[in-house]
Amino acid sequence: MEFGRPSSVELLDELDLSLPRDDDANAASLSLFRLPDAPRRVWMGAPVWAQPALARRLGPPGTKGRRALATYARHFDALELNTTFYAAERAQLERWASAVPAGFRFAPKLLGAIGHERRLVGAERESEAFFSAVEGLGTRRGPCWLLLPPDFGPSELSALARWLERFAARGPLAVELRDPGWFADRGAAAAVFELFEAHGVGAVISDVALRRDVLHMRVSAPFTFVRFAGHALHPTDLQRLDQWIERLGAWFEAGLREAWLCLHQPNEGLVVELAQFVADAAPGRLGLELRRPDPLESARQPDLFG
Repeated sequence: MEFGRPSSVELLDELDLSLPRDDDANAASLSLFRLPDAPRRVWMGAPVWAQPALARRLGPPGTKGRRALATYARHFDALELNTTFYAAERAQLERWASAVPAGFRFAPKLLGAIGHERRLVGAERESEAFFSAVEGLGTRRGPCWLLLPPDFGPSELSALARWLERFAARGPLAVELRDPGWFADRGAAAAVFELFEAHGVGAVISDVALRRDVLHMRVSAPFTFVRFAGHALHPTDLQRLDQWIERLGAWFEAGLREAWLCLHQPNEGLVVELAQFVADAAPGRLGLELRRPDPLESARQPDLFG
């Protein structure tokens, strides 16, 4: 994820990368989501499975296609499925679903034609086609997530509301906002998060170094969807994840049921170390046993930050 990534790690020393406090509305929202004895779950994964830097850490050389996906699923229990931004074919998704175990989940990204090209207006045909295609994932489908254009701002709230009115019920859904206008205006933020909560839609939280406004810390659904961008195992990567473990623990106690933690690195092979850190901490701090990646070799992968 290049969004919000600094050009040099030296810039990280000049930034405050601590987590902001919770949105004021979280306490009331989380109390509504609380279910007695409801199980808690953290789904953790990478954005890709076949990227060479990651694939060569998880499986034998030359592992490709469905075998590479099956190998990935032995180390992670979730995948931020970005390829569906470009095309979503039901038959292909069915094949991918058959390659992973029953406890695995995909989080498909909505077609770019829906949000970026159509800007949610006149996108009914593309939207119907997408949701029909992802039915091919069956029980292995997690939340779909919609990335809106970087200039899709508060003036288009009505288009977002009309689209959610029609399609939010098609299964768990999260929306990522990037236009600064949503966060600069408290009224705009309140309006869009209230819209999400009314439809049970998650607000994607992006933890990126250069856009701390998108780290809004608002929970609008029984699940949260966090996209975490690391910096080639700079010390702040694990410091930030440590804060996330603490915050997720607090949210679980308050009523959160599921957390999606989508891990990014400039070299995706280094996602392994991030996932291992979370998995090692989870039993003691979250009361959860998470799948811990066990790569073929333990040496840190070399990488040039960029």
